[in-house]
Amino acid sequence: MVGGLSSHFDKNVKYRLLRLNDDGCVGEFTPNADVCDSLNVHAPGSSDACLQRCGAITMLPAYAGLPIAQVVETSCIHRGDSSCRVEVRFGKGTKVPPVGYIMPRNPMTH
Repeated sequence: MVGGLSSHFDKNVKYRLLRLNDDGCVGEFTPNADVCDSLNVHAPGSSDACLQRCGAITMLPAYAGLPIAQVVETSCIHRGDSSCRVEVRFGKGTKVPPVGYIMPRNPMTH
């Protein structure tokens, strides 16, 4: 799901899901090398762009009719780390939707 969404969400970074269970997940963002080369930068964006990504990730479960997630950025390339990593904790009682789950048309009314 994350890899498929990333091509529609943000092409400045590549998203990787490192761990997933019923309690949450750990994700990693790394700069898109093509974007860095084009802009002649080490990493595109800023720490503010990372905060925006965290905000968007917080809301992703809502699209499946689930409570919003708590997202904590544990490392950031704009603070000198090798990548940006986030820990996502799902809302209490939230279960990871099964593979093949089809989201409702209007999840906010679910």
